[in-house]
Amino acid sequence: MNKKLFSFLFLLLLMGCGPSTAIPTQEIQDTKPGGTQVLITQSPSPTHSATPPPYPFLFTFPDFPLDTLIQQLPETCPGIGSQAYSEPSIKPTIPSQSDEIPIVLARGAVIVVTSDSDISNGDTSSLEALLATPGTDGISLREALLVTNHDPGEYTIQFDPSLSGATIQVGSWNYTELPPLEGGSVIINGDIDGDLEPDITLENASGEVNPGSNFFGFQIHSSRNTLHALKMIGFGDSILFDAPSTHTIYYDNSLSHLVIESYLGGINLYSGKGGEGEPIQESFNTWLNTKVIENRITAQSGIGFALHWASKDKIDGLIIRGNHIQVNLEGKSQGGNGIDLSPGFGAGTYGNIIQNALIQDNTIEGTPDWAIGLTGGFMGSGGNLIRNIYILGNEIKVSHSEHKSTSALLISAGFWVNQEGNEISNIVVADNSMEGNPEISVLISSGSVGSSGNLVEKIIFSNNRIITTQPAREDTGIPLNAIVIATGDGATDYYDASYQPVVYPNDNILRDVWLSNNLIKGQGGGGVMLSTGVTGVERNLIENVFIAGNEIAAIFPEKGILISAISLEHGGNGDNRISQVYIQQNKISFTNLRDIFSDEEFISGGITLSAGKGASGNFTEDVWIVANEISSPAPGINLVSGWSPSYFPTSVGNTISDVQLWCNLIPEKPTLLESMFPGIKGINLAGGWSLAQDNHVENIDIQKNLVAGVEDDVSVFDNAGEGCQGNSVHFP
Repeated sequence: MNKKLFSFLFLLLLMGCGPSTAIPTQEIQDTKPGGTQVLITQSPSPTHSATPPPYPFLFTFPDFPLDTLIQQLPETCPGIGSQAYSEPSIKPTIPSQSDEIPIVLARGAVIVVTSDSDISNGDTSSLEALLATPGTDGISLREALLVTNHDPGEYTIQFDPSLSGATIQVGSWNYTELPPLEGGSVIINGDIDGDLEPDITLENASGEVNPGSNFFGFQIHSSRNTLHALKMIGFGDSILFDAPSTHTIYYDNSLSHLVIESYLGGINLYSGKGGEGEPIQESFNTWLNTKVIENRITAQSGIGFALHWASKDKIDGLIIRGNHIQVNLEGKSQGGNGIDLSPGFGAGTYGNIIQNALIQDNTIEGTPDWAIGLTGGFMGSGGNLIRNIYILGNEIKVSHSEHKSTSALLISAGFWVNQEGNEISNIVVADNSMEGNPEISVLISSGSVGSSGNLVEKIIFSNNRIITTQPAREDTGIPLNAIVIATGDGATDYYDASYQPVVYPNDNILRDVWLSNNLIKGQGGGGVMLSTGVTGVERNLIENVFIAGNEIAAIFPEKGILISAISLEHGGNGDNRISQVYIQQNKISFTNLRDIFSDEEFISGGITLSAGKGASGNFTEDVWIVANEISSPAPGINLVSGWSPSYFPTSVGNTISDVQLWCNLIPEKPTLLESMFPGIKGINLAGGWSLAQDNHVENIDIQKNLVAGVEDDVSVFDNAGEGCQGNSVHFP
């Protein structure tokens, strides 16, 4: 895989930290007047209920239904193609769109804000004191927040109906941010008329936020807070969850129906106290049961929950649902993501966990680095964990810009030289729509750019819709890819050419991936690509991958090679392996935009198994290719053990073995390659092409395939192309 495709992996926004004020770790009982609690529940049609459903939701990762796969040659071929595929039960019990998520909007003592002033000139030592001495301009939001910090309890901050439509100029008094929410159990409700829309606007009046600076809207340093239906304009980061202390649990915070227009980030959690070159603290903080529901965000980055420059922190029980996020709409700035969960960034950061999260029914638009990202272990961070994440029913419309590449979904463990041991597991991605022209629509990566010893496992990717709106980039002509599953991609010289010695990403594992019942359409590169990396990497492994029932409508663009609907390939130099891959009942078709093929396209095809440019000593083994329907101008099924063009090192000693080709339908011949490779058929086996030596294809079982109307019609090339020698093909 071309390492240029990873240019978008590194650029994470680091944010400043709030003041170091102690946070109570226990719930404080209400001692204030009132005590009435009002509950609303958020759903597509919000309802009111006094008895909400159990929360948090409990997620259980389903078992892979291996008994549905064809692992023995059947007496009679099964149904061919995706239309014959029957999806087994592989989804866990998760919330549906109609399930209600409770948001408490009134509780405890009520503070009514009566002024749109930002001034604090009343007595904020307690609510009673403020009511007695409010100052000459009434009660401001700043004063209400100071009361909740000076005299903690349960509070609801509301706004007088006369303020409906008002704008509070935050920072206009003394150029300071609003007081952080430190006391806990505070509800701020900006919905005066009850229509779930903001009636109060907060605007940054301190001046424009410049690079390297920040001016926060709300900083949340405590538990049981709710921010509801406020409009926030012009802040650097509108909402920041921060941790000024250690060994603290921050729980049951909720953000709902906010409208945010930020310079930098919309909603962020940032746990670290240090930075590059500073010591990393073991802070042992936990954020538990956080809800981000039905917000509208326009910013450089939308929603980010990041455990950066800190160790032993945890996020558990996170719901991000029903938000509309517009990211970097003009495509002018570098960096920025839609939704990002990241438990580790920075040298020395380790042992952070993000788990049990639901990302559901969000809409994301613009030119982000990635629309939704699970990124564990970036820039020297090791031993971090992401698990039990459910990405369901989201609508993503993104595109690349002239400044950067983009991705709709990124799942990545390990980037840069690190302490190793980052893990991502138990991820369900289902019923999402992804549309646009990103460099890679979906990237699942274990170990890249010098990062070794990482693990990604147990990924279910089912019933998603991926529509690439152009087959290749207009500026470079590079074909665009739909799904890339990669280990060990990119050495340190890709990110930093001066870094010595060059470090390769070795010993990474990516296993147990189920891709089924997806529509993949319009890409000009790979539909589903499995890759163990680039030249120089060793001992990377991809195993137990199930590709079943997908419809892949790909395009041969006007230029570019390596065009395959499904491909398994190596790029490294030593014992990289792809094994136990099941490719069953997929429908593959190509739209061809060119009249003439080059000889390099000998390694293209509908389903391709190959080594890769200059790769040596790698193994592809135990592959089942069964009951697929493949219409392709290149070979429908193409096995080429070793290959390398003249400008790459010789490909030596790769092996493809133990492959079952059963019951596939390939209706056409690869006519556009026949002039260069006479006799080439819809199923093609080659030991090597071009600069390839001592590569082998062996133990291939070919039965009950119909190839251009002929049963099991196969072409064989031991050595194809100039410079190719010592390669072999053996099959019964």
